[in-house]
Amino acid sequence: MFFAVKIYADEYDKDYIESLSSLPKYETSFVPIKLSEPSDFSNDLVNCINVNGELYHISLEYMEKYDGWDDIKKDILSVMDFDNLRIDSYEELRNMIPFGVCVDEYGRNPSPLYQISDDIIILEDYHCKYDKSGNLYHMTTKDEFIGYRICNRLSSDILYKSCWYESDGFKYYIDKNGMPTTKNRTIGGIRYVFNKYGQCQGKYTGWTKSASGRRYYKNGVMLKERWLKTKSGKKYYAGEDGYMRTGWYRVADGWCYFDDKNGQMATGDVKINGNTYTFSADGIWNGLADYDNTKIYNTLSKKLSKDDYGGIYLDKNAVVVMSKNVSAVKKLTDELKKLYAPIVVKECNYSVNELETVKKHLDKNQKKYGISAISTDVKNNRISVEMKKSNSKLNAYLDTLDDDNIVRIEYTDVVMTDD
Repeated sequence: MFFAVKIYADEYDKDYIESLSSLPKYETSFVPIKLSEPSDFSNDLVNCINVNGELYHISLEYMEKYDGWDDIKKDILSVMDFDNLRIDSYEELRNMIPFGVCVDEYGRNPSPLYQISDDIIILEDYHCKYDKSGNLYHMTTKDEFIGYRICNRLSSDILYKSCWYESDGFKYYIDKNGMPTTKNRTIGGIRYVFNKYGQCQGKYTGWTKSASGRRYYKNGVMLKERWLKTKSGKKYYAGEDGYMRTGWYRVADGWCYFDDKNGQMATGDVKINGNTYTFSADGIWNGLADYDNTKIYNTLSKKLSKDDYGGIYLDKNAVVVMSKNVSAVKKLTDELKKLYAPIVVKECNYSVNELETVKKHLDKNQKKYGISAISTDVKNNRISVEMKKSNSKLNAYLDTLDDDNIVRIEYTDVVMTDD
């Protein structure tokens, strides 16, 4: 059976319709139409036919239904299977023989009609469109979503945009252009996994990477402001924006360092910008590490110049650049105190005579420093003092001393009296 519709002519298009009337009439109601090659799509008049006294204009620039179509005759067909309509290339399409042509009210923009079932089928429910290269643009039914745009069967209006759509037990997300999402996507704050057919596979768990850094999702939710630990023991910290921290980062117990590329927290000996830093198993660096017979201090909270601390300063990698005045490095303690607990033990290096000199200084400034008792251990080259709380002036004095031996500070609530 031949399926077709009448042409609706008005005054605007009268000349166009009349120009077709001189064509010879086809006697048969079944009109095989050979589809053109893709290169012929620019030709707007591939063929014109007259069926049972009615004129029809055939153009294969594309195939799509439009407003103004009449009802297609509904008869039983039997040649091709329904699945043949679900084609994905022009090459497959052009080998099919259509049963007829549908056109708009001016006889333009036709859509060839194909047999798709042995049952009675309303062919106008099916809608195909191809671009000039023969690629599938979209294909839909009135009620069924089959992986492309979903459009009104009598117009090109897209019915679904920026919303979820369900069909045959699968969920799809239709984007703002009316196309199903085929890549992983965050929707409503939840990240989902989609396959190449647009079918949602569930909520996403794993890493994402962008120009801004790496993020981690668990059951679709982006993790923020928390520590992350892998099964292999690698640790990361997700900031308030979800991105893994990189570089130096201040924590309650000191400083941590996170790899600039992947955000992994440093532990043990790690080389950073050419310098070796030592971190605890928990990733904490207390601000001091040996490197090439000098000291490395993390004073990221303040930029130091060459004029600070008697010519001792820190370079861009927080490495102390030593001067001849070696003892002046102790003046950096005020910066170090910002990184860890108050100093209660101080290394110092001096002879017994120097030990006595230090004791005399402490005796003289006992009230100034808030010291309640002082004792000297000559054998171990140590001075011990008792006091209620840490004193910044005492710490500043101890900073001027050399390393190796110890001045031990013990805090007590006992108030000592004079003999």
